[in-house]
Amino acid sequence: EEASEITVIIPPAAVFSTGWLSLDVTEDRLVLLTTHSYEYDRLRDVATGILSLLDKTPISGLGINHEAHWSVASRFAYDRFGDALVPKEYWAERISLPGTQDLTVRGVRTDAWAGHVAVTVQPSSRLEQGIYARVNDHYMLKRVDRQPQSRDDFLRPEFHPAPIPPSEEAIPLALEILNEGWRDRLKFGSDLIWSLIKLSDS
Repeated sequence: EEASEITVIIPPAAVFSTGWLSLDVTEDRLVLLTTHSYEYDRLRDVATGILSLLDKTPISGLGINHEAHWSVASRFAYDRFGDALVPKEYWAERISLPGTQDLTVRGVRTDAWAGHVAVTVQPSSRLEQGIYARVNDHYMLKRVDRQPQSRDDFLRPEFHPAPIPPSEEAIPLALEILNEGWRDRLKFGSDLIWSLIKLSDS
């Protein structure tokens, strides 16, 4: 039998964990987390179960996110990785000993959903000589006719939509994404993380 622990319940917030799942609930956000890759499908099942049960809850967004911490072999490899992500020639002329501290790169989605993909890379807070990366695969629960194809498109009003108000009508859209797009998005996020790990080892 798996152990469970309620870390805190202070309305309207609660943090709950079992052996494989952590659940963090606030007034406007629900986060489900597992550190075990073999539990990803069960995590999805919990998410779809909650959304199906609470089908009158207004929502507006969904994220399928990946996080990783890893160590690199040497200080040289650590610095070389930061320099590969952010070349230092420009900065070396302006500040002394520039180093990559916090990098976020954001891109557009390539599917039929509003939203974005953001990749963040930082020094790890857990590992000595370590790296942390997060892939935020964010969905705004609204379909779009097309995505930006160039940077000039960002100047067009159609690519600056107003925030989507939370609505219970978005529940079926979230369930569609979790049921039909789950495997592809897991692979997408995992491949991004592994590409960074591979770069740090090169």
